[in-house]
Amino acid sequence: MFLQALSFILRLSFKLLYKNFTERVVMQVTVEDKSSVEKILHIEIPRADITSEIAEAYANINKNAKIKGFRKGKVPKSVLTRMFKKDVYSEVTPKLIQKSFMEALTETKLSIIGTPKMDPPDLNEDEAYKYDATVEIPPELSVFNTDGFKLKKNLYKITDDQINIQLKALQDKFASFESIKEKHPAQNDDIAVIDFEAFQNDKKFEGIEKKEDFSIKIGAGVISNEFDTQLIGTNIGETKEFSVSFPKNYVNKELSDQTITFKVSLKDLKEKIIPEIDDTFAKSLGEYENLDKLKEQITENLEQGYEKRAEQELNEQIFELLISQQTFEIPEVMIQFEQNSIMAETEKALAANNMTYEQLGKDRTGFEETAKQTAVNQVKRQLILKKLIEQEDLKLTDSELDDGIRELSLEYNKSYDNFKLEFEQNQDTKEYFKQTLLEKKILKLILNKCEITEIEPEKETIVSEEGSE
Repeated sequence: MFLQALSFILRLSFKLLYKNFTERVVMQVTVEDKSSVEKILHIEIPRADITSEIAEAYANINKNAKIKGFRKGKVPKSVLTRMFKKDVYSEVTPKLIQKSFMEALTETKLSIIGTPKMDPPDLNEDEAYKYDATVEIPPELSVFNTDGFKLKKNLYKITDDQINIQLKALQDKFASFESIKEKHPAQNDDIAVIDFEAFQNDKKFEGIEKKEDFSIKIGAGVISNEFDTQLIGTNIGETKEFSVSFPKNYVNKELSDQTITFKVSLKDLKEKIIPEIDDTFAKSLGEYENLDKLKEQITENLEQGYEKRAEQELNEQIFELLISQQTFEIPEVMIQFEQNSIMAETEKALAANNMTYEQLGKDRTGFEETAKQTAVNQVKRQLILKKLIEQEDLKLTDSELDDGIRELSLEYNKSYDNFKLEFEQNQDTKEYFKQTLLEKKILKLILNKCEITEIEPEKETIVSEEGSE
């Protein structure tokens, strides 16, 4: 009888344990394909998990809460709920989302990039918590064929005209500025030496520092074209006050859409004195015995530049052939990151030169559109190179990394040991540099397999090169 009773109890216990196990509710995750690189995770957290987290939060509050009329740790749940419900929900909601989202990534094996987009609803402890997370993932690229590429390499030749263009650039760079001999009122192309202050509403404008002995070429629009126009006709020793209205899209945001009053004193007018291109000029640069030696160095520099250009053109042909092999979508977050980087560099350059977008022929919107297309192309190349490196199982040897650091230290004119130490101390910089070296290595491997035909460049290409020098 005892054994029968014991057997019955054991069977009942096993049934209850099995029932509890099978009825345990787990988090639910489903993946909706918005595109090949954009997914929506539909996540549902079971009510039991919510209840548990909330109970733990109230228990922690109860341990330390000092509420009049109750001993510490003995505050009724109803009182805690009335007083701290909002705080508890605010604490529990992000905790539940963070934990469940990480679990969802583990379950779905998604490798996301960027920050997920969420609009989580309010928490209700009486029901399961459901929310959506939109994420982006890298595209899956197929294997690329890198054999049998036929490329054309331009053989650029250095001409006397190109050497003369470089000499004129040096001539301009080392020009001197001397006070004009024949005194006249300020006019276009004069170099004006001025002191100035900026005011707004009869108060000093903090967005512009007071300047003394500031040199500005009239007509260059360094501050603004309107500023230059106001200087024309001013005599040396004269002080003028005038207002300048800056456009909304002015590169300096502090001046954008502002009207500023300037008090300007013209101290001197100078003209540009261009040195003669001869042996004396070459010697003045400190490195050359005569003009011929200077021309030899210019020729060598041009040859190196053209060799790099020819290599870039070959790489472009390789990318065009690779891109034509397969189509793939690009995550918007990657494009946006690259576009933002391009725009930041553009605005930095504009600010350094006191220029506006309009002076370059486009407004900001136009530059953003151009930057986005450039970003798309750059991201495509990055993804293709990454796939090729993985495809070839390409590694970087310690010797190759060391040679790369040494070459870069020479380029930046820094001590090799100090430069290497900087890399070792900054892991992100080091990894980025290693990736750059791997990209160069894979392109070199592909180039070595290509059939390259050398051709004479078109005349228009050479003229374009001259114009850019």
